[in-house]
Amino acid sequence: MNKKIVMILLVIITIIFFGCKKTIEPEQIVVEQEKEPALESPLEIVEEVVEQVEEVSEPEPPKREERPLEKVTVNEIFSKTFEGKIDLRNFPSMFVAWNTNNEKVFNGLLVVGKEAPVTDVVAAQNVAAGVNNGIRRPQYIISAVLDEQVENIKAQNAIVIGNPCDNKAAAVLIGNNECDANLQPNKALIKLYENNGYIQMVVVGHDVEGTLKASEYLKEYYKYDLSGLRYEFIY
Repeated sequence: MNKKIVMILLVIITIIFFGCKKTIEPEQIVVEQEKEPALESPLEIVEEVVEQVEEVSEPEPPKREERPLEKVTVNEIFSKTFEGKIDLRNFPSMFVAWNTNNEKVFNGLLVVGKEAPVTDVVAAQNVAAGVNNGIRRPQYIISAVLDEQVENIKAQNAIVIGNPCDNKAAAVLIGNNECDANLQPNKALIKLYENNGYIQMVVVGHDVEGTLKASEYLKEYYKYDLSGLRYEFIY
């Protein structure tokens, strides 16, 4: 076969082959960009934080049960107690005794109300100072007790501070629940009671100022002419 013919045939075959071949375009890869989340509002952020705090917060501790106050009585053993006349002239001797160690001690309870104002506590301190003047022991301390700790105020010696509204023991002794103890304005009262062989004293005023003033009279009892079972004065 002629070389020219062969060359022509090769050219024709090549043209046919490449002419029929389809052009394949590379696939376009589309990468979708992730959309950024919308920003939360400040309120949503706060609510989310609160929810997280509530999830991790510790449970509330159990509430403590209030225990009843321990009842108290005069538990001192005395070798000698007061045997004189029950009279304000004999304060504080009526509430002083000798113990078995031959020491002077307070023979009674100093009672303030659980719900009493702070001035009644100050008044109790004044009365304790007056009793200590009769005991004459610098290191001796007289502690007050609460009215709810006294089971029977008439079954022991006691000095009761405050009005019947603030002190249940005062209400029992005075016999009413009047907050002014039936006293006229600007009047205060120091009164003695005797029940079952025991002595009780009430220190009270028409108001808290009167109670405080009455306690000052007992703190410096030697300056005043206290006498009888009842001493009422104007302040």
